[in-house]
Amino acid sequence: MTKGNQVDGESLVASLLRGKAVGKIGDAGVAAIAGAAGARALQTLSLESAGVGPAGARAIAQSDHLGAVTTLDLEGNDIGDDGARALAASKSLPALRVLKLGHSGFGERGHAARNGITARGAAAIATSKSLASLTELGLPLYDIDAALAAALVGSPLARFLFLSPGAVEGARASPDGALTARVSCDVEVWPDGPRAGILELSGGARVPDCGPSMVWSADSRLLAVARWPKGKKGYADRCQVLLVRADGKTAALDSDYPALALWAFDGKTVSAFDALASPRADLALDARANRFA
Repeated sequence: MTKGNQVDGESLVASLLRGKAVGKIGDAGVAAIAGAAGARALQTLSLESAGVGPAGARAIAQSDHLGAVTTLDLEGNDIGDDGARALAASKSLPALRVLKLGHSGFGERGHAARNGITARGAAAIATSKSLASLTELGLPLYDIDAALAAALVGSPLARFLFLSPGAVEGARASPDGALTARVSCDVEVWPDGPRAGILELSGGARVPDCGPSMVWSADSRLLAVARWPKGKKGYADRCQVLLVRADGKTAALDSDYPALALWAFDGKTVSAFDALASPRADLALDARANRFA
């Protein structure tokens, strides 16, 4: 949809208003939409897998014509931390209630379609005053660090963030460098879905049925890892958080947000983490957690 060598934003807006997909229009197409006067009529801006990058996200964030948009779908686009920060700082999307920044599709190919957003970009979204009124946020994370954990304290968006079961496999060293954890995923939890395998600690401990999503405590005493419970009929449809000590003893967290691992367990984030990492954790973790086996 071009006029000469220029992208026709009004034509793209007309397609969106008719509920049609605009295809892979890239940042130039998104900028044309954001600059089109007709975009003032848009309530849903669906740009799934449209080739949107950081520049496109900035164009949306700075637009004077998207004030009526209540749903923004950017799934399957690599907007990165710059794009996430631009959306978090935007004053141009006052009606926005649904923001989708996930990957598209399922299985290995779908999980590989990353949004490019790291813990830094997620922290900007978590602390955003402009986005605090969201009722739905799709933002799969592939890692969580201490800065994001701190940003999640008191954030109304904490309940929406989750670690993707499609996190990249590989070794994860403890902060003090004394231990390394690795999950070699060789089993499908369900067809074309997340994979599980044996968690191996460099000290020799082994824990079965774990996924690659994991995070160490700051003092290197505990590792939180996604684990898929397995019964006679196969794997459960929901992972749990397993806390693993260096000696291989484990405790499962009973959490409303299991894939957020330790950081947002039961909505308590860092304070809960500090309590769990205390010496008392050797005996009992919390009223909502099992004892170490």
